[in-house]
Amino acid sequence: MKVTEKVPLETLEAVLRMSRDPDTYKIFLSPGLASGCITLMATVEEGGKASPFSYEYGYLCFRLLLFSLGASLLSRSGDRKLEEVVRMMEDPRYAICFIADIFSARIAESLRNLVPLASQQADCDWILGWGAPGPHPRYDQIISREQTKILFNMLWEDRVNFLRAMFLTFTPGLSVLSFLNWRYTCLKKKSAEANHDLLKRTSEIQWRCLLVTTTNQDGLMIGITDHFCAMTKFVPAKGKSMFQKSEDPRGILEAYISRLAPTNLAMYDSLSMAMLPALLELVVPNLGTDVEDLLPTLFEVTLSRLWEALREEECTYDSVIVCIALALEQFRTMFKTLRAINITRPTIARILEELVQGSLLDFIASLFLLLNPDAEENTREDNTNFNLIQTTKAMIDELSMSSPLDLLKFYFRDYAMSWPRIYDQFDQLRFCTNDPRDRTERHHLRDKHYRACMAMWTDLMEILGQEDNIQQSRELSGACVYDQCQDPGGQGGLGAFYACPRCLASSYCSTRCQIGDWNRGLHKKNCSQLAKLYEPANFKLLAEFAAHLATQM
Repeated sequence: MKVTEKVPLETLEAVLRMSRDPDTYKIFLSPGLASGCITLMATVEEGGKASPFSYEYGYLCFRLLLFSLGASLLSRSGDRKLEEVVRMMEDPRYAICFIADIFSARIAESLRNLVPLASQQADCDWILGWGAPGPHPRYDQIISREQTKILFNMLWEDRVNFLRAMFLTFTPGLSVLSFLNWRYTCLKKKSAEANHDLLKRTSEIQWRCLLVTTTNQDGLMIGITDHFCAMTKFVPAKGKSMFQKSEDPRGILEAYISRLAPTNLAMYDSLSMAMLPALLELVVPNLGTDVEDLLPTLFEVTLSRLWEALREEECTYDSVIVCIALALEQFRTMFKTLRAINITRPTIARILEELVQGSLLDFIASLFLLLNPDAEENTREDNTNFNLIQTTKAMIDELSMSSPLDLLKFYFRDYAMSWPRIYDQFDQLRFCTNDPRDRTERHHLRDKHYRACMAMWTDLMEILGQEDNIQQSRELSGACVYDQCQDPGGQGGLGAFYACPRCLASSYCSTRCQIGDWNRGLHKKNCSQLAKLYEPANFKLLAEFAAHLATQM
């Protein structure tokens, strides 16, 4: 009799239903349950090889495996944590939460305390029963290393179905699998059986888990991912990819897009910025003509997350700015890939449209205005500033080489009107300082930084083919109308590129002149009449409106 006949599907469903009842969670501590689940998973085959995620039977076995591992690890982590979780499940205050989600979150929190920094050695194999217990009690193995090897061989061979199943369902406790994967890889790396292929396989399994784990497991997942990066000696932004193209590029891109634009807000918050560059390592090698329809959305959701980080999070260098810099480097690689795979013109047009609608250049300007201009030379912040400027220019270079020039000119044409304002802002900031007494020491640093920003901003417009549009906007902008302006032509001959947002009929060379004309000039008195005379809604384009003004004044 086959083992699957001894344990029918109905039995698995009945055991899994116990996860809905807090009183039954100690059943998952049963010895041999985890190893039995692995044995059952191995019986599910397709095409002559184990494929547990191609059928419901194997998937249910995997769910039970995670519950068994999670309950065992919680019970061993001290302070009666399993009993504490059961009490939380029974607490009416948590009635709105899924019981399994509470279980999942508490496991991740407990295991996170066992994961040190990537630069430190871990001492946590005792909890699996694999290592010397030291000050901890001695435990039996939850599953043997040989069974763990069988498990991860199955996961690798069935990785396409594994990701699809995890993406389409809610699978609590997935971080337990990552913890087991990490410890197994570490032990194998130290053994005589160590090989690079094993590390590549277990790393990709970890990254696939990253795509689908719920937010309440992020802390543990980030810590384990850092350890995998350390083991592979992978350094981001060195021009090399951590992964090769996968068998299921569409599945990976769909999972990534879903994670960055989640629909289940009870399970998923915004993706942690620490995870974004890591996930892009798996996504970027899978760009191709076979997923061409997903590429515009891919850029849309990624740029949207970068904007969210810039607007809502505390923009420190370590937590956000470095992660943004790594993401922009991935953008550069993606643009380069678009050129290599000869992406079609309609798709390029849609990508450019998403980048413009997502305000890519405004994002770049906002990011550079947040950098520390007073960073001492050769410090980490100074190096980050320099590398970010170089990365940004290289990224736009790659975008221009992957896109027809006429499309670039068309989609980025409106930036010709706003380009001088940002350039002027960088120019003015060269002379600003928080402490007027410290002008001599800090002026050199600020001047150098903002001159580099000005040069970068000029290069971007030239790369995107906007020189003619900028020149036309200068000619149309005319002179500053404030009668006390000392330089009506604008600094550097840029023209009067500021306009009143109410009437759009009065132009100024700077915000200072705009404020001065409102407070001391005639504009405050005449604004309403001008707004009625020159109604911008009657004109299709701002350039057309500006041309009309030039003929009327």
